[in-house]
Amino acid sequence: MPFMVRRDGAYAFFLDLEVLGSETITVPAGTFECWKVGLDGEKSGHLLWADKRTGWIVLRSGTGWDGQVRYRQELVYGDSGD
Repeated sequence: MPFMVRRDGAYAFFLDLEVLGSETITVPAGTFECWKVGLDGEKSGHLLWADKRTGWIVLRSGTGWDGQVRYRQELVYGDSGD
């Protein structure tokens, strides 16, 4: 799924996003049914989970060249709908 970001009416950059599946994710904000999305596929290590209902990014993580997780961001406040 190509995703283009616009800035000042022009395309600023292009991302190649791929839906890799769906997962139930639990973070401090609650439990969410999510789409697992990879930036340039799963092998890049840059992943995010988007809530199917709201579209919120619930969790985002990325790895370095060595395969170790280098960052992780979680949604800490929101309504999971439960």
